[in-house]
Amino acid sequence: MALPARAICHTLRTPLIKGMALASLGLMNPAQAAEKSTQEEARLEKVTVISTGVRGTQRTVTDSPAPVDIVTSDQLLKTGRADLTEAIAKLLPSFNYGTNVAGYNSTIRPLSNRSLAPAYTLVLVNGKRRHNSALPANGSTDSSGANSVDIDMIPISAVERIEVLKDSAAAQYGSDAIAGVINVILKSGAEGGHLGLTYGKLYSGEGEVSKFEGDTGFELGDGGFLHLSADARKRGDASWNDKATNTAYFPGDPREATWDRVGVKNGDPQIKAFNLAYNAELPLDDQTTLYSYGTYGQRDAIINNYFRYPNGNANIPELFADGYYPLNNLDDTDYQYLIGGKGQALGWNWDLSTTYGRNNNHQYSDLTINPSLGPASPTSFDDLATYRFEQWVNNLDITRAFDGLFGVPLQVSAGLEHRWERFRTFSGDAQAYQVGGYRFPASLPNGQANPLTGQL
Repeated sequence: MALPARAICHTLRTPLIKGMALASLGLMNPAQAAEKSTQEEARLEKVTVISTGVRGTQRTVTDSPAPVDIVTSDQLLKTGRADLTEAIAKLLPSFNYGTNVAGYNSTIRPLSNRSLAPAYTLVLVNGKRRHNSALPANGSTDSSGANSVDIDMIPISAVERIEVLKDSAAAQYGSDAIAGVINVILKSGAEGGHLGLTYGKLYSGEGEVSKFEGDTGFELGDGGFLHLSADARKRGDASWNDKATNTAYFPGDPREATWDRVGVKNGDPQIKAFNLAYNAELPLDDQTTLYSYGTYGQRDAIINNYFRYPNGNANIPELFADGYYPLNNLDDTDYQYLIGGKGQALGWNWDLSTTYGRNNNHQYSDLTINPSLGPASPTSFDDLATYRFEQWVNNLDITRAFDGLFGVPLQVSAGLEHRWERFRTFSGDAQAYQVGGYRFPASLPNGQANPLTGQL
């Protein structure tokens, strides 16, 4: 079921400045201020030099050969959204960001561009490939089981702008860019910064969100910089449910007339998360610059699941006489680090870099059982399974512009890429998945329907 769209949200942001903080009261009315802000954002978008979908010669949105949208840092912050994925979907109509009904995929929800599966959108950070999430996606017929990128592990406060190539870019970037490209450009420079506090909730009172974020820059060496960003957020669960119409108890049980009949809790899980990011550059001389960036994210989630009815095969009455709502718990750790150098040599511009990223998805449950073990089943499992995705990418790019050759400008570019990927699964507690052989009633033969419930 869909969640109510209306929400209450308040955001407070303040710039970080050295010295005394000054406050001023403008004389412009809100409508004029909003119009001026929109016009300024449109002007900046047209003159911003982009790096997505182009090679060598600097281009802006207006003269780019491919359709590129730019989302600025201010636009992202003004959405009031706690997650980067949700903020992008709020600003760009071509991106879809749905609510999965239950399970671990309700926590990790990638963007879908132009109604194509999330696995078909390539995600870059500062023009370099971002690693995938370890959790396989489901619910999509054309890419079920694919691992898409989870950009919610990048703090919004670290983003300078996002360049979105809306058209297919498979010929330029490969088959994983069929739906387009998202290029996240991190904040740079030794100056500037901000602090922000966001609070919001649905009008129903559910889905309470609180978030604290900030960023600042420092000088690094002679002409270099180190820019740091962080955020911490907490979100309550939110669900919207219809009443169940089926029976919950065995025939003749008087509790059938009084049970709550909320059979499903669909919606958003409880989440606690924090993200860190840095972006740095250090010039070595007039020709060579070292650069690096990194992100780290930690997310813990408590996910509601479908009600286990007292008379169902997934319940053991001796353990839960009135049934129970299982809980899926998720411990998600993500990081990516890159180091590289760029410069000029013999008239060629070169860029050499290496990056490693990993996502570790640990699943456990504070409340569930293995029905095949009967009354002897544990009611919680510290380790159900772990998924891990690793990616190591090495790049060398060279490019050179030749002016006046054959009477027209000529750009020559070449590159090498080495990419290593590994996806692994680790089994958890054997009691969570082993077949225990418990039958109820005990005399019921294998494969025969239970006469009390009609279930196999």
